[in-house]
Amino acid sequence: MERYVIKKQDLLHNIQLIQAKAGTIPVWAVVKGNAYGLGLQHMVPLFCSQGIDRFCVSELHEAQLVRSLAGSSVSILMLQPSSDPAMLAALIELDVICSISSWENAIALNQTALSLGKMASAHLKIDTGMGRYGFAPEQWQQISTIFTYFDAVSIIGTYTHFAAACNRTQTMRQHSRFSQLLEQLRSAGCNPGECHCCNSAAFLLYPQLHMDGVRIGSAWLGRMADSCKSDLRRIGRCESQVVELHHLAPGCSTGYGSTWTAVRPTTLAILPVGWYHGFGTQRSHPPHSFRSCLSEGRTLLRTYLRHSGPTVELNGQQCPIRGRIGMYHTAVDVTSLSCHVGDTAYLDLNPLMQKGLPIILN
Repeated sequence: MERYVIKKQDLLHNIQLIQAKAGTIPVWAVVKGNAYGLGLQHMVPLFCSQGIDRFCVSELHEAQLVRSLAGSSVSILMLQPSSDPAMLAALIELDVICSISSWENAIALNQTALSLGKMASAHLKIDTGMGRYGFAPEQWQQISTIFTYFDAVSIIGTYTHFAAACNRTQTMRQHSRFSQLLEQLRSAGCNPGECHCCNSAAFLLYPQLHMDGVRIGSAWLGRMADSCKSDLRRIGRCESQVVELHHLAPGCSTGYGSTWTAVRPTTLAILPVGWYHGFGTQRSHPPHSFRSCLSEGRTLLRTYLRHSGPTVELNGQQCPIRGRIGMYHTAVDVTSLSCHVGDTAYLDLNPLMQKGLPIILN
């Protein structure tokens, strides 16, 4: 049976390494996207067992599940701002910390809390360069009025998000803008509460920016850019079984588009895992610059010249994939390998991309 397996010891290693690097700084575990594909039902109790009691989510159902799994003693921060009264009411009833990123958010949260006769807790979201949600630092005077006139909202934190943590110049520029805003708010008699700016990459690269807390997401997976240079372990892989051995004569092809043709008698092991499950796909973004385009082009050229590509581990060997990865199958060349139907294969698959596979923590 196909499944996604996470080694608990590797996961605990990552958690403990991150906690050691954080020291006394509180760690917010970002568990959006079903805990980055690792499974909320697995990760939340595991985090709690390791002393982590702060969680960040992006959807209401995530907040509800975290609350049911972890109980009333943990803090939950909703990263996704909302001005929808029904959504805000549900969050307030769950005792979830809301994000305020605009004047409209602030008004809606205050009115909803007043209608419920409750006090809503919130963190301010500041846009220092990400260009999505958040007040501009130049709006500090408008922000200060939230502290003064919104009686049903308690600001207990303020945060920003780095657009390119691996770019030191840009990151320091964003941090400078954030720090200046915080100083302006304090000078106006406003307490910004707990201040945080570091995501996983920034946490690893800039210890001096940890402030009052750090938000860790992808670092739990150990799948970080090489520039972060950490001892995190890569988490998770897919296990599958050979369902058929298929023999091709020279000149025969396999897969959609007939992109690969056998030049010798070839034996293919067929695995019932494909791009539907997330194999052969990757979490990537369009190039951000001409230099990025050139870099990605060079990588593709090297891959073509070396005839290299994704492989599958089967009976202790890395076996090349032949043809295109299908929706529900992958063909692996086992011509030079002793292989049988039922043998176990291991496929590297980013948990954030995996779909339709049961998650096993062992």
